[in-house]
Amino acid sequence: MLHALDPRHMGCFPTMHVDEDLIIGRKGRVITHFHVHGLCHNLTRPFLVIWLLHGVVMGVEKIRVLVVDDHVLVRKGLKGLIETQKDMECVGQAGDGSEAIDLVLETSPDVVIMDISMPVMNGLVATKEIRTVSPSSRVIILSLHVTASLLRQAVRNGASAYLLKRGVSEELPDVIRTVRRGVPYFSESIPPAFLGEDRFGNRTGS
Repeated sequence: MLHALDPRHMGCFPTMHVDEDLIIGRKGRVITHFHVHGLCHNLTRPFLVIWLLHGVVMGVEKIRVLVVDDHVLVRKGLKGLIETQKDMECVGQAGDGSEAIDLVLETSPDVVIMDISMPVMNGLVATKEIRTVSPSSRVIILSLHVTASLLRQAVRNGASAYLLKRGVSEELPDVIRTVRRGVPYFSESIPPAFLGEDRFGNRTGS
C-alpha cells in the first residue's frame, strides 16, 4: 500500500538522487520538472516540498545510542529519554565497561553514554577501548561527580563530552546531536579551571 504522499501515486519513482528544473508556468505558478531514473515528471512545488519533508521525517537515519550504567533504573530512564527523540534510538544497554565493548562491536552505535564507576571495567577504561575498536563511536561521559583529573583522563581516553547526572535530561538530547557532529561538549556546571580551556577549547567546541 502506497502512502498518500508517495510520488508513485503520481507515476513517479522515488530515488535518493533527484534532479529538478524550476519552470514558471501560467499565472506565475512554479512548476518543478522532476527527473527520476531518466524519466521526467511534472510536480507542483508544494507537492514536492511535502514529499521531501515526508522523506526527511520518515526516512531519516536515526542516531544510534548505547547506554552504559550499572544501575538498571538509570539505564531505563536514559533509554526512555532517548526514545522520546524522533531522531534517536537506543540500540542497547550495558551494565559495565566490558559488556559495553561487546555491544559496541555488535551494534556499532553512533554515540555511547558512559558511566564511570562500574564493576568489571570502569567507564574511563572502556572509553579508551571503544575509541580503539570503533573510532566513529562518540562517547559521552555521564557521572555523578567530576574532578580535574577525571575530566582530563576522560578526554585523553577519547571522550567527546562530560556531563553531570543532575539535571541531565534537559541537555542530553542536544549533547548527543552535538557530539554526533564531532563537536565536543562539557557541562556548564563543570568548573572552568577543570577544563584547561587553553587545551580543550571552549565548552561547546564551537
